[in-house]
Amino acid sequence: MPADPKDATSAPKLVFKNGGVLDVQLLGGNKLLISSTSFLDNSLFFSVGPAAAVKSNATKGTTLILANLKNGTTYGLSQSQVGEVFYKGAGDYFVHAWIIKPSFFKENETYPLAFYIHGDPQGATDEVWR
Repeated sequence: MPADPKDATSAPKLVFKNGGVLDVQLLGGNKLLISSTSFLDNSLFFSVGPAAAVKSNATKGTTLILANLKNGTTYGLSQSQVGEVFYKGAGDYFVHAWIIKPSFFKENETYPLAFYIHGDPQGATDEVWR
């Protein structure tokens, strides 16, 4: 990607979408080693084939190597509990919000809501271990 977006000839392609990336290293055989964290696990390691990942919008070409908390299953957690929405905020700007359901969630039941506001335009709450 060029430093000036005006010089870009195409948009970047998604290679990885499992939490927040901590580090990327080149592995043999045209693969990447990506370490990440997510809402569910504090230490994840993936082997990623960039060509397959780009073609599939990061739904293929990614293999989990190691997950410290077994990607949340150690505590009965699942990625299906994590969702996201966008809604119109002030000035008709779209605002991103995470929806994290409890592990015992059942459709059509009501639950208390914890509303966490991360701050201002300089920061974000990403899908990373905190």
